[in-house]
Amino acid sequence: MEPRITLALLSFAFLVLGGLQFFWLNKQYQNMDTDNETQHKLARKSVNRIKIGIASIGFGTLFAAMAILL
Repeated sequence: MEPRITLALLSFAFLVLGGLQFFWLNKQYQNMDTDNETQHKLARKSVNRIKIGIASIGFGTLFAAMAILL
């Protein structure tokens, strides 16, 4: 397989993964109870989801740039 196609597919996969992290986070906040302990646990999970989402989108953008420049 040509490297450009491989990089484009990797880019698409990472961008979708990053987008799904934020979609999941939004869904969790919409279904959140008002319980204080639940909010604290969700906030802790949210930080990890945001980090994973940003990293995935960053890798997707990097692979897309590499596919374009290759």
